[in-house]
Amino acid sequence: MKNTLIILSSILLIAFVGLSFLDNSDYGLERQLWYLQKEFDHLTRDPQAVPASAFDHLQQKYQNLAAQAGKPMQAKILMQRGQLYLLQEDFAKAREFFRRVTQEYAQNEGVQAEALFYQGLTHEKEGLAAEAFNIYKEIQERYPLTVTGMNIPLYIANYHLKRKEEKQAAAAFKSAEAFYTKIHGEYSTTAAGYMALRLLATVHLAQADWEEALGVLERLLLEYPSTQSSRDPQAVLLIRTINAVALNQLNQPERARKIYEKFIDQFPQHPLNKALKTLLPQLKPADEKTSESAE
Repeated sequence: MKNTLIILSSILLIAFVGLSFLDNSDYGLERQLWYLQKEFDHLTRDPQAVPASAFDHLQQKYQNLAAQAGKPMQAKILMQRGQLYLLQEDFAKAREFFRRVTQEYAQNEGVQAEALFYQGLTHEKEGLAAEAFNIYKEIQERYPLTVTGMNIPLYIANYHLKRKEEKQAAAAFKSAEAFYTKIHGEYSTTAAGYMALRLLATVHLAQADWEEALGVLERLLLEYPSTQSSRDPQAVLLIRTINAVALNQLNQPERARKIYEKFIDQFPQHPLNKALKTLLPQLKPADEKTSESAE
């Protein structure tokens, strides 16, 4: 439960980017909420050792802040209060808060999807996988382009993988591959298309399907050059992943070299080229390196 809540805490930061339209007058309240999130994070370190009074005290702080907050911030507060009950394994109470979000923020698809996911998670933690999966599938069908909806197919595949349910995992990965391929095909020029291709690469990496993974990673680099920057952590991770697959898994460093040369050729003025050019001398074929060592 501890690790789950740490992950969920991170998800919350992503999922509510869409709520960051608070005006300057709400800045002080937003800062208070940030401090409450820090208190929440502290409780996740060892929730079993935390007295019930500490949870109650934090819930009261959230309630006091909600009385002053506008509607966008109240959605965040409701979600964090639900998470707090989830941390205490009071699943019924947690669902009350997540349901309030779905009822009160019906027009915001991203918030709807996230609140539904947490409802499903409460069932999952109760051992009611069927109920949880029904909700997860509903999210995927109703909100496929939200952050949560996009991640659901991979989440389900990993659920089975962690439990060593090989047949179910294989089927879920196949379904995820079809889902991300479809989304990318329909929304290739949008952020959703880019995210779908990233998740498609993750599907292949998770299954150690190195050839397919490298192909998708190449497409990520070449199809979305505007998203790549030597200072962008995501771009750095992409380059490192290409190198890791080509060098460590396929033992074909020249494959990475060809990808980078193609990028440099297609986008000669791209700011990423300087970093890529420094990598090229290190990406020689294995037999060529052996020959140089012998000399």
